Amino acid sequence: MNTFYAKAITAIRKVDVSHLIFLEPANLYTPTFPLKENIVWSPHFYVLSFALKYYPKNITLLEADFAAKYKKFVVDRGGPMWVGEFGAFMKDSDSSQRWLQDAIKTFNKYQTGWAWWAFDQNRPQSMPSYLSSASA
Repeated sequence: MNTFYAKAITAIRKVDVSHLIFLEPANLYTPTFPLKENIVWSPHFYVLSFALKYYPKNITLLEADFAAKYKKFVVDRGGPMWVGEFGAFMKDSDSSQRWLQDAIKTFNKYQTGWAWWAFDQNRPQSMPSYLSSASA
């Protein structure tokens, strides 16, 4: 995937130097590309999101994972980051709600934008009210 990204960025920049390119890194080992102007790192965020239950003390794990991504893509590489996809899929709706609220709290702490992934076969596809009010 990294080889594809490098080739795609090079090809796009030959004809368009100004538009943003969003990259979804598969992991923290994504290499630094020689062309980094207008590159936005857009990792997915699913730490503990498929656990059977989420406990409030687990926010430290969420924050640690997000801090590592932020350091790698923003601090070390000097570029912006936007969470391209995240969601919680616990069968216990209280756990899902708490996980989502803690994720949003973490994104806000690092001033990072986000997009919620609505796919969940067990729940309605509309954005939960606690998410829509969390971004304000």
